[in-house]
Amino acid sequence: MKQLNGGNVYRPTGKEKNLQAILNIHRHVIQNISPVTITAGKTLDIKIDNQSHILLITKGAIKVCRRIDSIVMGCGVSPMILGLVDAYADLYQLEENSDVFFIAETTCEYYPVPVKDFVEIADEKHLWRDISNILMYRIAFMTNRDRNLIGQDAYSQIKALLLELWSYPESSRFEINAQNFIQQRTGLSRSRIMQVLSELKAGDYIKNTAWKTVRASKPAGFILNGQASYIIKNKAI
Repeated sequence: MKQLNGGNVYRPTGKEKNLQAILNIHRHVIQNISPVTITAGKTLDIKIDNQSHILLITKGAIKVCRRIDSIVMGCGVSPMILGLVDAYADLYQLEENSDVFFIAETTCEYYPVPVKDFVEIADEKHLWRDISNILMYRIAFMTNRDRNLIGQDAYSQIKALLLELWSYPESSRFEINAQNFIQQRTGLSRSRIMQVLSELKAGDYIKNTAWKTVRASKPAGFILNGQASYIIKNKAI
């Protein structure tokens, strides 16, 4: 089995994502709050009872969609924090005009915290440095991701997104349909996506495994769920 070359695809490590910053915020903020659990495909509302909230995601994967056409602009896996950018308009009483919305890509668990309460805790516990680190990471992630998608041909986009999906935890990957994952982020037709996947399979860069898992004795690879699973090995194309 050949390996798929990742090129410049941005696959963040725990250190880059600054898990410590996220977990530190979770530890201070999640107190006496009941978690909310939603299934894949459901919308995560940051507006609850006409009040803006910060959402602390403790389980699952989400995607950020552009409101005008539902194109997926970004994604993430737990632990994470949603609503920091939207909270700006609420804090400074600006006209609310959010261009994005959030959808659960897998089953998710999260804790909603009113923006006012979140800011008070951030002030009291000196969490603003952690918050800044999280926002800087997001800028770096989006910049690198755009470099791999904007102005690229279909093959390059699909390759980058397959490798991005591989960066997800295994438990989340098994809930995600690879074909939908690619189409929602690129606008490519299903037929074009399947054509590229078929060509990768024919070239022995991916293997259709009909939802079977990888045995421990096999070389490292990853599984993506399309209509069947795909194992992609790391050998340069």
